[in-house]
Amino acid sequence: MNTKEEQYVLSLESLIDIASSMIREKDLKKIMETALISCMGELNIKNGFFYLKKLFSGSYEMVFSKAPENKELEDDLQAIGFEDNIVRFISEKNSSFIYEPVIFPLFSSVGTRVILPLKVRGLLIGFVLLGEKYFGNFQKDDFAFLDQFSQFVSYALENAMLYSLITHDIETGLYHSEYFKKRINEAIYEAKRYDRVFSLALIEIDDFSEAVKTHGDSYQTQILSQLSSFIQRNLRITDLIFRLKDNRLAIILPDTTEQDGSFLCERLRNRIEKEDFMFLGRKSKITASVGIAEFNENIEEIEFMECAVKALQLAKDNPDSQTVSYSDYLRESE
Repeated sequence: MNTKEEQYVLSLESLIDIASSMIREKDLKKIMETALISCMGELNIKNGFFYLKKLFSGSYEMVFSKAPENKELEDDLQAIGFEDNIVRFISEKNSSFIYEPVIFPLFSSVGTRVILPLKVRGLLIGFVLLGEKYFGNFQKDDFAFLDQFSQFVSYALENAMLYSLITHDIETGLYHSEYFKKRINEAIYEAKRYDRVFSLALIEIDDFSEAVKTHGDSYQTQILSQLSSFIQRNLRITDLIFRLKDNRLAIILPDTTEQDGSFLCERLRNRIEKEDFMFLGRKSKITASVGIAEFNENIEEIEFMECAVKALQLAKDNPDSQTVSYSDYLRESE
């Protein structure tokens, strides 16, 4: 076996290992992270950007990137609309390709050389932008690897997306209330068995019902969707966010005390207050109240939820938006 054949066998073995780990995975973020890092490592690529079609809208969003030398340009690459010429052009391709820089000048500015479409049954569900190689140019074998790789990634993403459809809220894209019950019970079980700490935070937009009455249901849909995406971008990768009802969101904070969780939530609440949300092309400001409680092994799920609800209610009763812990509630009740 010559050197070239040995390299091909090694690439094929790597591809099989990568595919096996992705197919079993249900977490979209983990699939994308594994896919991009593995692909870049296998081909010695400088940077890469992973775009995925949002489950409940037609837009494509950059969900993972590895470009240490180009962090300042990530905002420019953050969102590409479904109607953009870029997406239409990529949709017409069935395999990886080198593109002409004049077509996509923005991609050229971050050193992108190859675009890898990700398709399921002929429909574009995402794409990967790959930069230059550290050594040499892309060869025929590289494109053969990428095309096989894209098939495995597409199947893994499809499986994860189907799973998401039965665990996520359609309006916001967050985990829904039924899935929350499952995950909170799992968190309680692990906390009791392994002596772990975790906290639960509840968030509500202030005076949201009145705003919806004024602006209509479309206001609720747009603001909640934007808020959900904003919170996800500002949470740790281990945190889980759910929509429980109307505008009440819940966050499970693993390995987090009430004190640390209060700090994280207050920082998040301040960022929400400063953020410009959009409705009908105009900026819309919102504020939020937050209640948080740390799990105690002597209480059950319903009691634990009540602790967080009481903290949230105290936060809402205050004329100024704030984050309130269950410990604050107990002190206030004395």
